[in-house]
Amino acid sequence: PLGAYLYLGATVTVAAVIDARTLKMPNVLLPPAYPIGVGLLAAAAAADGWWWPFGRAVIAMAAVAAFYLALALVAGGRRMGLADVTMGGLVGLLLGWVGWSALSTGVVLGWLVALAAVLVRRPQHRGQRAGVIPAGPCLWLGALVAVLAASR
Repeated sequence: PLGAYLYLGATVTVAAVIDARTLKMPNVLLPPAYPIGVGLLAAAAAADGWWWPFGRAVIAMAAVAAFYLALALVAGGRRMGLADVTMGGLVGLLLGWVGWSALSTGVVLGWLVALAAVLVRRPQHRGQRAGVIPAGPCLWLGALVAVLAASR
């Protein structure tokens, strides 16, 4: 799965950096990563001859995206946008390949990082509320820590 991890990792990292700098997730980068990431993981599963990690990754992708979509709908799009939902699905795809514990750990860590960021963030732009943070970098950092911890 190294190819998928390199591609998706680079794509999500670029999106998270842009989100951190502009407070706007570059949604143009994320949707094309779905078929490419799924295809690369399917190729990895076919090469190994073991399909369960791929199935788990696809289930995790759908579950995390659905969870984030529900949160975005409840928040009315003010705190979490559809680009964050899209990124969440990609994070779920990566974490799901590793396993259920990596998935739950990565999602929870992402939200803990976001909570910490909300608590310490000061407004940088005129008119910005103190609690406004870019979700993308937080979600990605939680996922990255979970993947690295699982690979030990």
